[in-house]
Amino acid sequence: MDLGKFSEAFLKLGDVSRFDSHTLNLYKDGAYALVYDVTRKPTLENLERVWLKKLREVVKNELLFTILGNKCDLEVLRVYSKEEGINFAEKIGASGAFEVSAKRGYGIIEGLKKLTYDAYRMHGENLIDNSRQND
Repeated sequence: MDLGKFSEAFLKLGDVSRFDSHTLNLYKDGAYALVYDVTRKPTLENLERVWLKKLREVVKNELLFTILGNKCDLEVLRVYSKEEGINFAEKIGASGAFEVSAKRGYGIIEGLKKLTYDAYRMHGENLIDNSRQND
């Protein structure tokens, strides 16, 4: 599978104020990587309360997303365990949960490969066609 073809299918929500309904509609058949900070509360809970709620308002189809727990390299500052992230992902219906370090480059490729594979299985060629329509 060529990851490059699906790069536009990913949307990381960092600041909900930047993404209104029209912006999210562009990605309604996409796959989403929702990121929380393993060193800071309540970032995990905010995934459901803020980010996922916003996505579900816009994406009427089946929603495909995975959870990425960033800053896993900062073990001494950790406030969420790996198990908490996995359990939370299962609770909210995420396709997976991965711990990553953006600083060290750890785990990101694995998480996005899994999400890409799941997106292709769910949307197939429509995923590519829809991303081209939004150019």
